[in-house]
Amino acid sequence: MLTILYLSRNIPKIFKIFSFIFIVHIILFTSIDVHSFAQDNDISSSYINKYKDELSNKLSHKHGYVPTSYVLYDMDNDDVIISYNKEDVIGLASVTKLMTAYLLLDEIKEGKITYTDKVTISNNAASKEGYRAKLHKNMIVSVDDLLHALLICSSNDAAVAIAEYIAGSEDDFADLMNEKLDTLNLQGHFQNASGLTNYSFKKCKKITLPEQNVMNAIGIAKLADHIISEYPEIIHITSHPQYKLKSNNAYIRNTNKLLGVRQGVFGMKTGYTDFAGYCQVTGQYVYPHYKYSEVCKKSTDYHTLRHTLFDNHRIISVLLGSHSFHDRKVISSELLDYINNFDINVLSIKGMKFNPTLLEINDVPKDMCIFADKTSLKWFPKGFNFQYKFVYNDNWLAKKELPTPDLTANRPTEGDCIGKIVFYFGEEIFDEVPVLLAYK
Repeated sequence: MLTILYLSRNIPKIFKIFSFIFIVHIILFTSIDVHSFAQDNDISSSYINKYKDELSNKLSHKHGYVPTSYVLYDMDNDDVIISYNKEDVIGLASVTKLMTAYLLLDEIKEGKITYTDKVTISNNAASKEGYRAKLHKNMIVSVDDLLHALLICSSNDAAVAIAEYIAGSEDDFADLMNEKLDTLNLQGHFQNASGLTNYSFKKCKKITLPEQNVMNAIGIAKLADHIISEYPEIIHITSHPQYKLKSNNAYIRNTNKLLGVRQGVFGMKTGYTDFAGYCQVTGQYVYPHYKYSEVCKKSTDYHTLRHTLFDNHRIISVLLGSHSFHDRKVISSELLDYINNFDINVLSIKGMKFNPTLLEINDVPKDMCIFADKTSLKWFPKGFNFQYKFVYNDNWLAKKELPTPDLTANRPTEGDCIGKIVFYFGEEIFDEVPVLLAYK
Protein backbone atom coordinates (compact mmCIF):
# COMPACT_ATOMS: atom_id res chain seq x y z
CA MET A 1 0.00 0.00 0.00
CA LEU A 2 2.89 2.31 0.88
CA THR A 3 4.62 1.43 -2.40
CA ILE A 4 1.52 2.33 -4.41
CA LEU A 5 1.18 5.56 -2.51
CA TYR A 6 4.88 6.42 -3.17
CA LEU A 7 4.54 5.73 -6.89
CA SER A 8 1.33 7.73 -7.21
CA ARG A 9 2.99 10.74 -5.62
CA ASN A 10 6.21 10.49 -7.69
CA ILE A 11 4.86 9.54 -11.16
CA PRO A 12 5.81 12.92 -12.66
CA LYS A 13 9.41 12.55 -11.45
CA ILE A 14 9.70 8.92 -12.62
CA PHE A 15 8.23 9.82 -16.01
CA LYS A 16 10.74 12.66 -16.40
CA ILE A 17 13.66 10.34 -15.54
CA PHE A 18 12.59 7.68 -18.04
CA SER A 19 11.88 10.34 -20.68
CA PHE A 20 15.35 11.80 -20.20
CA ILE A 21 17.01 8.36 -20.50
CA PHE A 22 14.99 7.57 -23.62
CA ILE A 23 15.89 10.90 -25.29
CA VAL A 24 19.61 10.51 -24.48
CA HIS A 25 19.48 6.97 -25.87
CA ILE A 26 17.89 8.18 -29.12
CA ILE A 27 20.41 11.03 -29.54
CA LEU A 28 23.43 8.83 -28.90
CA PHE A 29 22.41 6.01 -31.18
CA THR A 30 21.16 8.34 -33.91
CA SER A 31 24.48 10.17 -33.87
CA ILE A 32 26.40 6.90 -34.13
CA ASP A 33 24.28 5.69 -37.02
CA VAL A 34 24.62 8.94 -38.94
CA HIS A 35 28.38 9.02 -38.37
CA SER A 36 28.74 5.42 -39.51
CA PHE A 37 26.71 6.08 -42.62
CA ALA A 38 28.82 9.12 -43.48
CA GLN A 39 31.98 7.07 -43.07
CA ASP A 40 30.67 4.33 -45.33
CA ASN A 41 29.87 6.80 -48.09
CA ASP A 42 33.00 8.95 -47.88
CA ILE A 43 35.75 6.54 -46.91
CA SER A 44 36.85 5.65 -50.46
CA SER A 45 37.31 9.27 -51.54
CA SER A 46 38.87 10.35 -48.25
CA TYR A 47 41.22 7.36 -48.26
CA ILE A 48 42.60 8.23 -51.69
CA ASN A 49 42.47 12.00 -51.26
CA LYS A 50 44.52 11.64 -48.09
CA TYR A 51 47.50 10.74 -50.25
CA LYS A 52 46.87 13.62 -52.65
CA ASP A 53 46.65 16.07 -49.75
CA GLU A 54 49.67 14.49 -48.10
CA LEU A 55 51.82 15.04 -51.21
CA SER A 56 50.61 18.63 -51.65
CA ASN A 57 51.31 19.35 -47.97
CA LYS A 58 54.73 17.75 -48.24
CA LEU A 59 55.62 19.90 -51.26
CA SER A 60 54.27 23.04 -49.60
CA HIS A 61 56.21 22.37 -46.39
CA LYS A 62 59.49 21.61 -48.17
CA HIS A 63 59.40 24.16 -51.00
CA GLY A 64 57.10 26.83 -49.58
CA TYR A 65 54.50 26.40 -52.33
CA VAL A 66 52.64 23.81 -54.39
CA PRO A 67 53.37 23.78 -58.15
CA THR A 68 50.53 24.99 -60.35
CA SER A 69 49.71 21.51 -61.64
CA TYR A 70 51.08 17.98 -61.74
CA VAL A 71 50.10 14.47 -62.67
CA LEU A 72 51.62 11.00 -62.36
CA TYR A 73 50.31 8.81 -65.17
CA ASP A 74 50.73 5.11 -66.07
CA MET A 75 50.80 5.09 -69.88
CA ASP A 76 50.69 1.28 -70.06
CA ASN A 77 47.43 1.21 -68.16
CA ASP A 78 45.94 4.63 -69.05
CA ASP A 79 45.60 5.35 -65.35
CA VAL A 80 46.13 8.56 -63.35
CA ILE A 81 47.97 7.59 -60.17
CA ILE A 82 47.94 10.98 -58.45
CA SER A 83 47.32 14.52 -59.63
CA TYR A 84 46.81 18.16 -58.68
CA ASN A 85 44.83 20.58 -60.88
CA LYS A 86 45.35 18.17 -63.78
CA GLU A 87 42.52 19.70 -65.85
CA ASP A 88 43.68 23.33 -65.58
CA VAL A 89 44.73 24.67 -68.99
CA ILE A 90 47.93 26.66 -68.42
CA GLY A 91 51.30 27.50 -69.99
CA LEU A 92 53.65 24.65 -70.91
CA ALA A 93 56.69 26.51 -72.29
CA SER A 94 59.07 24.25 -74.29
CA VAL A 95 57.07 21.14 -73.45
CA THR A 96 55.37 22.41 -76.63
CA LYS A 97 58.20 20.76 -78.57
CA LEU A 98 56.66 17.33 -77.94
CA MET A 99 53.91 18.32 -80.37
CA THR A 100 56.47 19.76 -82.81
CA ALA A 101 58.34 16.44 -82.74
CA TYR A 102 55.07 14.53 -83.16
CA LEU A 103 54.21 16.36 -86.39
CA LEU A 104 57.75 15.86 -87.70
CA LEU A 105 57.58 12.12 -87.03
CA ASP A 106 54.18 12.00 -88.75
CA GLU A 107 55.72 13.59 -91.85
CA ILE A 108 58.54 11.05 -91.85
CA LYS A 109 56.11 8.17 -91.38
CA GLU A 110 54.02 9.38 -94.33
CA GLY A 111 57.12 9.58 -96.51
CA LYS A 112 56.85 13.32 -97.09
CA ILE A 113 60.31 13.94 -95.66
CA THR A 114 63.24 11.79 -94.48
CA TYR A 115 65.75 11.91 -91.63
CA THR A 116 68.48 12.69 -94.15
CA ASP A 117 66.71 15.68 -95.72
CA LYS A 118 68.80 18.85 -95.60
CA VAL A 119 67.22 22.00 -94.18
CA THR A 120 68.56 25.52 -94.75
CA ILE A 121 68.31 27.57 -91.56
CA SER A 122 66.47 30.87 -92.08
CA ASN A 123 67.32 34.14 -90.43
CA ASN A 124 64.06 33.87 -88.47
CA ALA A 125 65.04 30.47 -87.05
CA ALA A 126 68.66 31.46 -86.33
CA SER A 127 67.61 34.59 -84.43
CA LYS A 128 65.41 32.82 -81.86
CA GLU A 129 66.29 33.51 -78.24
CA GLY A 130 66.62 31.04 -75.37
CA TYR A 131 68.00 27.53 -75.73
CA ARG A 132 69.70 27.08 -79.08
CA ALA A 133 71.77 24.52 -80.97
CA LYS A 134 74.17 27.12 -82.42
CA LEU A 135 72.41 27.10 -85.78
CA HIS A 136 73.21 30.16 -87.89
CA LYS A 137 71.65 31.63 -91.00
CA ASN A 138 72.08 29.56 -94.20
CA MET A 139 73.55 26.60 -92.29
CA ILE A 140 72.57 23.23 -93.83
CA VAL A 141 71.25 20.85 -91.15
CA SER A 142 69.76 17.36 -91.45
CA VAL A 143 66.22 16.63 -90.23
CA ASP A 144 67.74 14.03 -87.88
CA ASP A 145 69.95 16.64 -86.23
CA LEU A 146 67.03 19.05 -85.92
CA LEU A 147 64.96 16.40 -84.16
CA HIS A 148 67.78 15.58 -81.72
CA ALA A 149 68.41 19.27 -80.99
CA LEU A 150 64.67 19.85 -80.48
CA LEU A 151 64.26 17.09 -77.90
CA ILE A 152 67.65 16.98 -76.17
CA CYS A 153 68.70 20.61 -75.66
CA SER A 154 65.25 22.15 -76.31
CA SER A 155 66.57 24.10 -79.30
CA ASN A 156 64.27 26.97 -80.26
CA ASP A 157 66.15 27.53 -83.52
CA ALA A 158 65.58 23.88 -84.44
CA ALA A 159 61.86 24.14 -83.58
CA VAL A 160 61.35 27.06 -85.95
CA ALA A 161 63.45 25.41 -88.69
CA ILE A 162 61.27 22.29 -88.48
CA ALA A 163 58.08 24.37 -88.56
CA GLU A 164 59.20 26.31 -91.62
CA TYR A 165 60.40 23.18 -93.43
CA ILE A 166 57.06 21.38 -92.94
CA ALA A 167 54.52 24.21 -93.28
CA GLY A 168 56.39 27.15 -94.83
CA SER A 169 55.91 29.39 -91.81
CA GLU A 170 55.63 29.00 -88.05
CA ASP A 171 52.10 30.43 -88.04
CA ASP A 172 50.91 27.81 -90.54
CA PHE A 173 52.69 25.11 -88.54
CA ALA A 174 50.84 26.25 -85.39
CA ASP A 175 47.59 25.62 -87.28
CA LEU A 176 48.74 22.04 -87.91
CA MET A 177 49.58 21.67 -84.22
CA ASN A 178 46.07 22.75 -83.24
CA GLU A 179 44.52 20.39 -85.78
CA LYS A 180 46.52 17.54 -84.25
CA LEU A 181 45.39 18.58 -80.79
CA ASP A 182 41.77 18.39 -81.95
CA THR A 183 42.35 14.98 -83.56
CA LEU A 184 43.72 13.66 -80.25
CA ASN A 185 40.77 15.24 -78.41
CA LEU A 186 43.07 17.11 -76.06
CA GLN A 187 42.46 20.57 -74.59
CA GLY A 188 44.77 23.49 -75.29
CA HIS A 189 46.07 25.85 -77.96
CA PHE A 190 49.36 26.52 -79.77
CA GLN A 191 50.69 29.82 -81.09
CA ASN A 192 54.17 28.65 -82.08
CA ALA A 193 56.45 25.63 -82.44
CA SER A 194 58.92 26.46 -79.67
CA GLY A 195 56.84 27.38 -76.63
CA LEU A 196 58.41 30.83 -76.30
CA THR A 197 56.13 33.42 -74.75
CA ASN A 198 54.07 35.31 -77.32
CA TYR A 199 54.91 39.01 -76.95
CA SER A 200 54.12 42.24 -78.72
CA PHE A 201 55.88 45.59 -78.39
CA LYS A 202 54.06 48.89 -77.98
CA LYS A 203 56.08 52.08 -77.49
CA CYS A 204 59.17 49.97 -76.71
CA LYS A 205 57.26 48.15 -73.96
CA LYS A 206 57.12 44.34 -73.99
CA ILE A 207 53.56 43.08 -73.50
CA THR A 208 52.57 39.48 -72.86
CA LEU A 209 49.71 38.64 -75.20
CA PRO A 210 46.65 36.65 -74.07
CA GLU A 211 47.20 34.05 -76.80
CA GLN A 212 49.87 31.63 -75.57
CA ASN A 213 50.76 27.94 -75.85
CA VAL A 214 48.59 26.21 -73.24
CA MET A 215 47.56 22.68 -72.30
CA ASN A 216 46.62 20.82 -69.12
CA ALA A 217 48.81 18.32 -67.28
CA ILE A 218 46.66 15.29 -68.08
CA GLY A 219 46.59 16.28 -71.76
CA ILE A 220 50.38 16.55 -71.83
CA ALA A 221 50.69 13.11 -70.22
CA LYS A 222 48.39 11.65 -72.86
CA LEU A 223 50.25 13.49 -75.63
CA ALA A 224 53.49 11.89 -74.43
CA ASP A 225 51.68 8.54 -74.32
CA HIS A 226 50.51 8.93 -77.94
CA ILE A 227 53.98 9.85 -79.18
CA ILE A 228 55.76 7.01 -77.38
CA SER A 229 53.14 4.46 -78.43
CA GLU A 230 53.29 5.52 -82.08
CA TYR A 231 57.01 6.31 -82.27
CA PRO A 232 58.85 4.34 -79.55
CA GLU A 233 62.16 5.37 -81.11
CA ILE A 234 61.68 8.79 -79.51
CA ILE A 235 62.76 7.28 -76.17
CA HIS A 236 66.17 6.53 -77.66
CA ILE A 237 66.57 10.23 -78.49
CA THR A 238 65.30 11.68 -75.20
CA SER A 239 67.47 9.25 -73.21
CA HIS A 240 70.73 10.84 -74.44
CA PRO A 241 72.42 12.84 -71.65
CA GLN A 242 74.40 14.55 -74.40
CA TYR A 243 74.74 14.26 -78.16
CA LYS A 244 77.04 15.47 -80.94
CA LEU A 245 75.25 16.98 -83.92
CA LYS A 246 76.68 15.79 -87.22
CA SER A 247 75.84 18.98 -89.10
CA ASN A 248 78.00 21.37 -87.08
CA ASN A 249 79.85 19.05 -84.63
CA ALA A 250 78.22 20.90 -81.74
CA TYR A 251 77.76 19.05 -78.45
CA ILE A 252 74.34 19.45 -76.90
CA ARG A 253 73.31 18.49 -73.35
CA ASN A 254 69.96 17.19 -72.20
CA THR A 255 67.92 19.67 -70.19
CA ASN A 256 66.34 16.85 -68.13
CA LYS A 257 68.78 16.49 -65.25
CA LEU A 258 67.18 13.33 -63.89
CA LEU A 259 68.89 11.33 -66.63
CA GLY A 260 71.69 9.31 -65.05
CA VAL A 261 70.44 10.26 -61.59
CA ARG A 262 67.33 8.08 -61.42
CA GLN A 263 67.34 4.52 -62.67
CA GLY A 264 64.92 3.87 -65.53
CA VAL A 265 64.44 7.53 -66.57
CA PHE A 266 64.16 8.11 -70.31
CA GLY A 267 63.87 11.89 -70.33
CA MET A 268 61.11 13.46 -72.43
CA LYS A 269 60.96 17.28 -72.21
CA THR A 270 61.56 20.34 -70.06
CA GLY A 271 60.56 23.97 -70.42
CA TYR A 272 60.72 27.43 -68.92
CA THR A 273 59.22 30.85 -69.62
CA ASP A 274 58.14 33.68 -67.35
CA PHE A 275 54.58 32.94 -68.44
CA ALA A 276 54.61 29.17 -67.71
CA GLY A 277 57.24 28.80 -64.99
CA TYR A 278 59.55 25.79 -64.84
CA CYS A 279 57.99 22.71 -66.41
CA GLN A 280 59.11 19.13 -66.91
CA VAL A 281 57.80 15.90 -68.42
CA THR A 282 59.72 12.82 -67.31
CA GLY A 283 59.32 9.20 -68.37
CA GLN A 284 60.50 6.35 -66.18
CA TYR A 285 60.30 2.57 -66.15
CA VAL A 286 59.05 1.28 -62.79
CA TYR A 287 58.61 -2.21 -61.40
CA PRO A 288 55.41 -2.06 -59.35
CA HIS A 289 54.12 -4.36 -56.66
CA TYR A 290 51.07 -6.27 -57.89
CA LYS A 291 48.27 -6.87 -55.42
CA TYR A 292 45.76 -9.48 -56.57
CA SER A 293 42.07 -9.19 -55.75
CA GLU A 294 40.05 -11.90 -54.06
CA VAL A 295 38.33 -12.44 -57.41
CA CYS A 296 41.67 -13.27 -59.04
CA LYS A 297 42.57 -15.65 -56.25
CA LYS A 298 39.33 -17.55 -56.81
CA SER A 299 40.24 -18.21 -60.44
CA THR A 300 41.03 -21.80 -61.40
CA ASP A 301 44.07 -20.61 -63.40
CA TYR A 302 45.24 -17.82 -61.11
CA HIS A 303 48.75 -19.24 -60.65
CA THR A 304 49.25 -19.47 -64.43
CA LEU A 305 47.81 -16.16 -65.62
CA ARG A 306 49.35 -14.02 -62.88
CA HIS A 307 52.71 -14.41 -64.64
CA THR A 308 51.39 -13.00 -67.93
CA LEU A 309 51.42 -9.37 -66.71
CA PHE A 310 54.33 -7.23 -67.88
CA ASP A 311 57.16 -6.69 -65.42
CA ASN A 312 57.54 -2.93 -65.82
CA HIS A 313 55.30 0.04 -66.45
CA ARG A 314 56.17 3.29 -68.18
CA ILE A 315 55.24 6.16 -65.90
CA ILE A 316 54.95 9.75 -67.06
CA SER A 317 55.26 12.62 -64.58
CA VAL A 318 54.14 16.08 -65.69
CA LEU A 319 55.07 19.12 -63.61
CA LEU A 320 53.87 22.62 -64.55
CA GLY A 321 54.54 25.95 -62.86
CA SER A 322 57.40 25.22 -60.47
CA HIS A 323 59.50 28.18 -59.36
CA SER A 324 63.10 27.34 -60.22
CA PHE A 325 65.43 25.11 -62.18
CA HIS A 326 66.32 23.30 -58.94
CA ASP A 327 62.68 22.84 -57.89
CA ARG A 328 61.81 21.46 -61.33
CA LYS A 329 64.34 18.66 -60.93
CA VAL A 330 63.68 17.92 -57.26
CA ILE A 331 59.87 18.02 -57.39
CA SER A 332 59.79 15.86 -60.52
CA SER A 333 61.90 13.32 -58.63
CA GLU A 334 59.61 13.53 -55.60
CA LEU A 335 56.59 12.90 -57.82
CA LEU A 336 58.20 9.76 -59.21
CA ASP A 337 59.23 8.64 -55.72
CA TYR A 338 55.66 8.97 -54.48
CA ILE A 339 54.64 5.97 -56.54
CA ASN A 340 56.19 3.82 -53.80
CA ASN A 341 53.06 4.53 -51.74
CA PHE A 342 50.91 2.70 -54.30
CA ASP A 343 50.27 -0.83 -55.51
CA ILE A 344 48.79 -1.99 -58.79
CA ASN A 345 45.60 -3.72 -57.81
CA VAL A 346 44.93 -6.56 -60.26
CA LEU A 347 41.14 -6.77 -60.22
CA SER A 348 40.90 -9.28 -63.07
CA ILE A 349 42.92 -10.74 -65.95
CA LYS A 350 41.23 -11.37 -69.28
CA GLY A 351 40.59 -15.08 -69.78
CA MET A 352 40.64 -15.99 -66.08
CA LYS A 353 38.21 -18.86 -65.50
CA PHE A 354 36.11 -19.38 -62.42
CA ASN A 355 33.96 -22.03 -60.86
CA PRO A 356 30.55 -20.25 -60.90
CA THR A 357 29.71 -21.29 -57.33
CA LEU A 358 32.76 -19.42 -56.01
CA LEU A 359 31.06 -16.20 -57.15
CA GLU A 360 27.70 -17.47 -55.86
CA ILE A 361 26.36 -18.05 -59.39
CA ASN A 362 24.26 -21.18 -59.23
CA ASP A 363 22.42 -21.40 -62.56
CA VAL A 364 25.23 -22.22 -65.01
CA PRO A 365 25.17 -25.70 -66.65
CA LYS A 366 27.56 -28.15 -64.98
CA ASP A 367 29.62 -28.59 -68.14
CA MET A 368 30.30 -24.84 -68.36
CA CYS A 369 32.38 -22.31 -66.47
CA ILE A 370 32.65 -18.54 -66.49
CA PHE A 371 35.57 -16.28 -67.40
CA ALA A 372 36.53 -12.61 -67.14
CA ASP A 373 36.50 -10.78 -70.47
CA LYS A 374 38.73 -7.90 -69.39
CA THR A 375 42.02 -7.17 -67.69
CA SER A 376 41.55 -4.52 -65.03
CA LEU A 377 44.54 -2.94 -63.27
CA LYS A 378 44.16 0.02 -60.90
CA TRP A 379 46.75 2.01 -58.96
CA PHE A 380 45.63 2.56 -55.37
CA PRO A 381 47.35 3.41 -52.10
CA LYS A 382 48.87 0.47 -50.26
CA GLY A 383 46.39 -1.20 -47.93
CA PHE A 384 43.33 -0.33 -50.00
CA ASN A 385 40.91 -3.25 -50.46
CA PHE A 386 38.14 -3.31 -53.05
CA GLN A 387 34.73 -4.84 -52.54
CA TYR A 388 33.05 -6.73 -55.35
CA LYS A 389 29.70 -8.16 -56.31
CA PHE A 390 28.27 -10.05 -59.26
CA VAL A 391 25.40 -8.41 -61.17
CA TYR A 392 23.34 -10.42 -63.65
CA ASN A 393 22.82 -9.22 -67.21
CA ASP A 394 19.15 -8.32 -67.82
CA ASN A 395 19.13 -10.27 -71.10
CA TRP A 396 20.42 -13.34 -69.30
CA LEU A 397 17.67 -13.12 -66.68
CA ALA A 398 15.03 -12.69 -69.40
CA LYS A 399 16.40 -15.67 -71.35
CA LYS A 400 16.32 -17.88 -68.27
CA GLU A 401 12.71 -17.06 -67.51
CA LEU A 402 11.28 -17.63 -71.00
CA PRO A 403 8.56 -20.30 -70.82
CA THR A 404 9.13 -23.06 -73.39
CA PRO A 405 8.29 -26.76 -73.60
CA ASP A 406 11.70 -27.37 -75.23
CA LEU A 407 14.22 -27.30 -72.38
CA THR A 408 17.16 -26.98 -74.78
CA ALA A 409 15.79 -23.86 -76.48
CA ASN A 410 17.04 -21.58 -73.72
CA ARG A 411 20.25 -23.43 -73.01
CA PRO A 412 23.19 -21.01 -72.62
CA THR A 413 25.83 -21.02 -75.33
CA GLU A 414 29.55 -20.39 -75.18
CA GLY A 415 30.34 -16.67 -75.24
CA ASP A 416 27.05 -15.59 -73.65
CA CYS A 417 27.52 -12.63 -71.31
CA ILE A 418 25.69 -13.52 -68.12
CA GLY A 419 26.64 -10.41 -66.15
CA LYS A 420 29.53 -8.46 -64.72
CA ILE A 421 31.74 -8.28 -61.66
CA VAL A 422 31.46 -4.80 -60.15
CA PHE A 423 34.43 -3.58 -58.12
CA TYR A 424 33.48 -0.83 -55.69
CA PHE A 425 34.08 0.74 -52.32
CA GLY A 426 31.26 2.43 -50.45
CA GLU A 427 29.12 3.97 -53.19
CA GLU A 428 31.95 4.51 -55.67
CA ILE A 429 32.32 2.06 -58.58
CA PHE A 430 35.89 1.69 -59.84
CA ASP A 431 35.45 -0.83 -62.64
CA GLU A 432 33.13 -3.41 -64.17
CA VAL A 433 34.34 -6.65 -65.74
CA PRO A 434 32.07 -8.58 -68.16
CA VAL A 435 31.62 -12.28 -67.33
CA LEU A 436 31.14 -14.75 -70.21
CA LEU A 437 30.34 -18.45 -70.47
CA ALA A 438 32.72 -21.13 -71.75
CA TYR A 439 32.81 -24.92 -71.82
CA LYS A 440 35.13 -26.53 -69.29
